[in-house]
Amino acid sequence: MIKRLFSKRIIKYTLFGLSYLLVFFLGMYAYKNENIRSKVLALKKPFEFSYDKYSKGSDATPQTLNITFDADAFALLQNYRDSAVAEGYLNSTFKEEVKATLFWENDSIPAKIRLKGDFPDHWSGEKWSMRINVKGDYSISGMDKFSIQAPETRKGMNEWYYHQHLKYANVLGLRYQFIQVKINNKDKGIFALEEAFSKELLENAGRENAPILKFDESNWINQIRYKDSVIASETDYFYTAPISVFSSKKTLKNERKYEQYLKGKKLLEDFRIGKKTVAETFDLNQTAKLFALAELTGSYHGMRWHNQRFYYNPTLNRLEIIGFDSGSGDRIEATRYDLWKNGKLTEYHGLMAWKELFFKDDVFVKAYFEELNILSSNSYLQTFNNSIQNEMNEALAILYSEDSFYDFDTTVYSHNAAIIRKSVANYYQKTPEQIIEPIRFEFSIDSLGQGILTTYNTSNSKVKLFSILKSTSNTTIDLKGLASIPAKKINRPINKSQTAILNLDSDQLHLFKTIVRSDNNFIYQDIWVSYTLDDNSVIYTAPLIQQHQPTNTQLHE
Repeated sequence: MIKRLFSKRIIKYTLFGLSYLLVFFLGMYAYKNENIRSKVLALKKPFEFSYDKYSKGSDATPQTLNITFDADAFALLQNYRDSAVAEGYLNSTFKEEVKATLFWENDSIPAKIRLKGDFPDHWSGEKWSMRINVKGDYSISGMDKFSIQAPETRKGMNEWYYHQHLKYANVLGLRYQFIQVKINNKDKGIFALEEAFSKELLENAGRENAPILKFDESNWINQIRYKDSVIASETDYFYTAPISVFSSKKTLKNERKYEQYLKGKKLLEDFRIGKKTVAETFDLNQTAKLFALAELTGSYHGMRWHNQRFYYNPTLNRLEIIGFDSGSGDRIEATRYDLWKNGKLTEYHGLMAWKELFFKDDVFVKAYFEELNILSSNSYLQTFNNSIQNEMNEALAILYSEDSFYDFDTTVYSHNAAIIRKSVANYYQKTPEQIIEPIRFEFSIDSLGQGILTTYNTSNSKVKLFSILKSTSNTTIDLKGLASIPAKKINRPINKSQTAILNLDSDQLHLFKTIVRSDNNFIYQDIWVSYTLDDNSVIYTAPLIQQHQPTNTQLHE
């Protein structure tokens, strides 16, 4: 009897152990497999109600846009929508505008509205994507042309977050916000309001009013729509796509703008056939930043050839790519450059043909890796997130007001930064640990009690110091009187440092009391140096690093 009970107990514990190991290894596999992980998370969602999110959503106060149609206009729009659903595609026949009146911040505004979006995700549900053209001298938040669409058509907060990155880096992007929409006084929920390509976009960005160009994707879309029996390759569609312009009627009638369009078109055509380099066609630094941001944010959808929008900058006689429809929020497993270099970029969506034009250009690749080095540095994401925290909380609260289960996964971006660091290290033929911050600030206190600030600048930009900031107490030490630190010259040794002696009083010295460990450095707790690059108005921040191993100061590991 005892022997039989003992055998049953052994079998019981053995089965328990094997079950535990099975669950453990399945969990590890699910962690590595994005598809399985997403399904597991979906099963968890009903049990993840957050009172905090619900409370924030309840307190949100989104701006409200009330769109009113008369009966005939709405019936026509409804007919276009139903026909598009039946056909599975929004053809040009279904894009006719109808009259409407907008009610926004106590104003009654005339407008014309049409459906937008090629495929059913834009209009098959209750929330229809619409292009709105404000008439007269009115505007909505400074825009007279914009779109509204369900947030999920642009992957929720990810598109908003992407445009904040563009704004932070002074790269052309769109104004993008979340609002409440009513149609004929009936609440339709939260929509994303997205700026259209117009002169207001350029004015808001401080650019001269000039043409915005694009590749005409009609032939490629028709091939998908009609499933042509004779299907050209993606590369063929890219090389043969006409180059068109927004607001074409106005552009063709205006002699100056038409001439600018022709110049921009010639630049793009010559680049497409390999006659011009990246630097001869585009603003090099802006383009390198945009490509680098695409890696950090996983926004490859917006970098496909048919999603590109090009502003012709008449001052520079160069093109600037405008960030748009990014598809950001994807985890990357390698940079696009590494995939290209290893022959793993496919022809799908014209990736190879379009990216080849950039990545075979050594000057562009150098600028691209300099930007990747900055964006993937340990301080960049933290600094960026700190700079937009209030606005991000407000935008999230608006989404929570409709869906308190909504989750904005920011770990994607730190994951992508880690992948980028490996690519950067490989490019510079160093280990990740050997890659230093391109702009680095070190501090020490000498025997006389004076502060010694040392700046290292290995970037291709001039650094102008702004201040030292203690973020928890809003205490600042003004650095604007110090000389700018020059950029590293091409093919010249690095300017290793520029040292400044700061005469600090006892209260200021007290700020530097506590040091914490961050990766391989010791940094002063909650102390940041703010600076600008090349006299740009964008203010960046970086942590202040202890110059030597801390001894007398208070250290928190």
